[in-house]
Amino acid sequence: MRKWALVLMIFLAPKFTFGNDIINIYLNIYFTDIPIMIEIAKCESGLRQFDWRGNALRGGMGFKMVGVFQIHADVHREAADLMGLDIDTLEGNINSKRTQATARARISVAGSTVI
Repeated sequence: MRKWALVLMIFLAPKFTFGNDIINIYLNIYFTDIPIMIEIAKCESGLRQFDWRGNALRGGMGFKMVGVFQIHADVHREAADLMGLDIDTLEGNINSKRTQATARARISVAGSTVI
């Protein structure tokens, strides 16, 4: 019986045990070069990627914002999909936001106006 419990934990843990502390540690490692992103995630979702049912956290008007960075699905999902990123997963949500942030930084440095 313990063997099955361990197997279930291994497969379900990535979806259900990403608590605030684990996500905070993950973001601190991932965004060492852009620490403000951690504060943005805290503000956007309280460092939560999943709701109590294990589904991607949804919020905002019409519940169209997804995940730890509350990425607007209607606006950004297609671009994320083209990059092979799933904004409903923690990794996809974080990678999508990093791509957006670094693209905006490059545009800003180049002297263009960023909306």
